[in-house]
Amino acid sequence: MRANPENFADAEAFRNFHAKARFRATLTTLGVFVGGATIAAPSMGFESGKALLRAHKMLVFPAMVGTWCSSYFFWNRCIGWTHLERNKYLYAKNIRMLRNVQIRQ
Repeated sequence: MRANPENFADAEAFRNFHAKARFRATLTTLGVFVGGATIAAPSMGFESGKALLRAHKMLVFPAMVGTWCSSYFFWNRCIGWTHLERNKYLYAKNIRMLRNVQIRQ
């Protein structure tokens, strides 16, 4: 890492981890709510999942936000941008900053 910190201190990799996590969280949330509502609707006496979601608007919106936040955290922290990736990024970034200070002096 010390020899070539540009290969490790990459903000683009950080952005990619978060973009993937946002996309996966959105798909997970839609899958959970569309699939869950479709499966649960007949047993709850609704004709479709859409009718079930519309009937319980006050519960659906906070549940969707919570599901999205939870799945974003899972996809981002557990699968993608782990503490090891963050430490590598910060270490390389600090080496670059120190090298730039030494060059200027």
